[in-house]
Order: sequence, then structure tokens, then C-alpha cells
Amino acid sequence: IYGLDFGFNNPTALVKIGIHDGVYYIFEELYQTKLTNSDLIEYLKQLNISGPIYADSAEPARIKEILDAGFEIYPANKDVKTGIDFVKRQKLVIHSKATNIIKEIQSYKWKEDRNGNVLDEPVKFMDHTLDSIRYAIYTHYSKPQVGIDIIKF
Repeated sequence: IYGLDFGFNNPTALVKIGIHDGVYYIFEELYQTKLTNSDLIEYLKQLNISGPIYADSAEPARIKEILDAGFEIYPANKDVKTGIDFVKRQKLVIHSKATNIIKEIQSYKWKEDRNGNVLDEPVKFMDHTLDSIRYAIYTHYSKPQVGIDIIKF
């Protein structure tokens, strides 16, 4: 599967994720600024992308254009906190050549209150590949919560 975070001034980030024996293997396919959708579609063709792509759902027009170009693409579930919690419970193996993923992991920060207590909210900075990873893993592999209805009989 693939995760895609759109950008223009910020990088567009595309990651490829495979799973084997419960371990997620992650490779960085694309990390580039100033890409139009036409440019991105050409890259997807050159990379011979097949399989589902989970993309930033805040960009429905871009998703539709990529879908119309023949790619299997879906809007991602962008629930940040639940998505991060889900991904943190998984075993991830990052390819050694995925330099931008490694940089983003090393620079990832959590917000702090004025007393220096770490809050359960990430700082939105240099997280494009990490968002892509979350979009793909959380959207594709998490199962919706099943509610329990109590019925009196």
C-alpha cells in the first residue's frame, strides 16, 4: 500500500508500505516540492505504482484527478491522535535509504504546556512522510470500532 501527503511549497511525500508477519516495511518513494498534480501523476506512472494509495483527504480534487488518471486512490482517515496511537503500536522497519523519513522521525516533537509538560498533541512541523505513513497504515489496517448496543428484552 502507499501513503501520500500532498504538498507544493511543502514536499509531496509518497511512501510504500509492505507487511510481512505483522511487521511494516517502509520505503520512501517520493519527497519533492513544487509538484503539480500533472507532475505527480507522471511520477506515479514512472514509479509503476499499483495498489491502493491513501492520500490527504483535505485535497478531494487532487484525489479525483489521480483517480481519473487510473490509480487506485482513496481519501485517508486523518484522525491524528488515534492514527498516531495505532501506528505507534506497530512494528515498523524503515529502509536505510529513506533519509527524509529518518530525518522526520529524529525531529518529531510533541507540544508542551508552559510548564514543560508534554501534551498528547504533535507539533505540525516536518511531518510529511510521517503523515503519509499514518494515512496508509491507519486507514488500511485499522478496523472500525464495533459499538455494543444494550437491548432490553
